[in-house]
Amino acid sequence: MIRQDEISAEEHQAFVRSLTNDTSKAYFEISLENDPIGVIDYYSIDPVHHSAYYGYYLRPDRIGSSLGILLEYIVLEYGFRHLNLLQILAETHPSNKAAINLHRQFGASDLNINPRGLLESLFNLNDWMQLRPRWNEIVSRMVEPARLDDGQNCESTHN
Repeated sequence: MIRQDEISAEEHQAFVRSLTNDTSKAYFEISLENDPIGVIDYYSIDPVHHSAYYGYYLRPDRIGSSLGILLEYIVLEYGFRHLNLLQILAETHPSNKAAINLHRQFGASDLNINPRGLLESLFNLNDWMQLRPRWNEIVSRMVEPARLDDGQNCESTHN
């Protein structure tokens, strides 16, 4: 997520209400051992081209904890398996080298700098299927694997 300024409670509530009928977006709170660690979101969901952009927010006190790996994994796994996407795109500030490197480790290819000055990276389903077994093994050491596979622990605002 690109926004840096603080969001008021009223602004946040209005945004959440706006998601009710918006099928171009899906937001999920991610918890680990009943502790909310962040949010992942898909936006500009295109059902014709089976594509979407994504973002995620990791709680500031969890940055540097390797949980960014978990969120990136969940984004790809859920997007490809449950939203039936063929392509997932990321927008990243070019100075955010850690995020760019993480995207590349997960198989993203850099596309271009968009008009907003953000690097667009592309994840393809076929590339993910090649890398998935390796990341399954890594992530399974971080959390209980069954909780990642069943999708039952995700609450969606996507209709």
